[in-house]
Amino acid sequence: MEWFSYVIAISIGFSSIFSPIITMWLSNRHQIKIKEIDIYETAKRKALEDFVDIAQKVLYYPDEYDILTEYACITNRLFIYFSDFNIDTIQPFDKARAMSYREHTPSNIQHANLELTKIVRDLAKQIKKL
Repeated sequence: MEWFSYVIAISIGFSSIFSPIITMWLSNRHQIKIKEIDIYETAKRKALEDFVDIAQKVLYYPDEYDILTEYACITNRLFIYFSDFNIDTIQPFDKARAMSYREHTPSNIQHANLELTKIVRDLAKQIKKL
């Protein structure tokens, strides 16, 4: 039985060395994944905030080339972060925005704001609360 006690002693020695290393590696890997998710969700939230800001600007300043360019860039960021976001999602707002550009009346602007609110409400559901 002497060899059996050596096997047990060696296996306990190995486990005392490798167990903390494996535990630390798994814990660090988990922390990295949590941080990546947090960074992604923060960027997603920022993209939605930027979209709301620029959509309001493009509604009230439709002739400004810089604002229109920024609107296109920020709208493209939404395609990256939101899975349910597509052309059909943004189209009602763009149509209402074009109508308010042609006829700058309070009712047309209100309709465009309503379409923007619908988009933001739908996209906000996709943001996870961490």
